[in-house]
Amino acid sequence: MSTTTIAQFRGDFPEFGSATAYPDTQVQMYLNLAEMRLNQTRWDELWTYGVELYTAHSLALAKMRAATAATGAAPGATTGIVTSKSVGGVSKSSDIGVATVEGAGTYNLTSYGSEFWQLVLQIGIGGVQVGGGDFAGPSGELGSFGIVPYFPFA
Repeated sequence: MSTTTIAQFRGDFPEFGSATAYPDTQVQMYLNLAEMRLNQTRWDELWTYGVELYTAHSLALAKMRAATAATGAAPGATTGIVTSKSVGGVSKSSDIGVATVEGAGTYNLTSYGSEFWQLVLQIGIGGVQVGGGDFAGPSGELGSFGIVPYFPFA
């Protein structure tokens, strides 16, 4: 069971406030999934916000899949972001480069995912101490100053 409540999520992200458009069961599923995937110790004070961003990203993707299914197309089919479209004599294009985070993959498909990924990169910077070596820890055990890259998922 998630420690981040549906009410808290809906309050922080009011655009997901409709229980009809975003059923409680679906919100709860993504909250649970996010809490299982994110390392609370590493995320520290940003953990709840990270859980909520992950949930918002997942809900937005689910809504896109539902819209695709409503047209009769296969939901979940991978497509890119439409950056140019022409109808008759009118055309429109968008520069999404500013909103694209290198290496974020599908997290770039929503603004929530892009923001989440920016936090992943910031939180994952720096080392994590691992065992083995020649200093005494708080319980007298030996440790080391070994630094390893860390990805902030659990």
